[in-house]
Amino acid sequence: MSLLKLIVLACGCLLFSACVNVEAEVKESLIKELAKSNPQIPVNSVKYGQFTQIGKTQACLEVNIPNHPKANSKGDLEAYALYRSNDNKVDKKGWAVYDFHDESHEKCVKFWNFVAKRNLENTNGTDYTACKAAVLKVLKDPDSAKFGAFKADLHTASLAVNARNAMGGYAGEQTVTLHFDSDTDVWSVEKFDP
Repeated sequence: MSLLKLIVLACGCLLFSACVNVEAEVKESLIKELAKSNPQIPVNSVKYGQFTQIGKTQACLEVNIPNHPKANSKGDLEAYALYRSNDNKVDKKGWAVYDFHDESHEKCVKFWNFVAKRNLENTNGTDYTACKAAVLKVLKDPDSAKFGAFKADLHTASLAVNARNAMGGYAGEQTVTLHFDSDTDVWSVEKFDP
């Protein structure tokens, strides 16, 4: 066997074992969460389905938990899991079940992919650029715009702006509220009277 094949095989084994460990950690977290929040549900009745890890910090796990308050009539639901690090100001780092939902595995994966994309765009500053462009479109004198504080989360943003009004004078700094449409991937101005 060539050296390259051995390296690829070793990396594949390491990657597989890392995925297996994440899945095991998510399952362990799920059992702990059930024991804490719903002690009347026997943990040995839990059945597991498909597991998908999205990036380094999100995962979805199909579960069947009869009598869970959020489960459908068959007991099926989706566990949303997050990796918590100490910099999130939590007591313990590691995987934790964030929430349960009565929905498909695909919907969970789609949600976490959306969250990862939005976090990346916010971190890279592309949200700021897109929000500025949206505000410039509604201003009477876009060339006079002076931008200030910016804050964004998954679906909303606020951006401070001072620009000339229709009378030609600066109106004073105002906070513009914007909304992100996940279907079109576009920020639009929601509350602002230039």
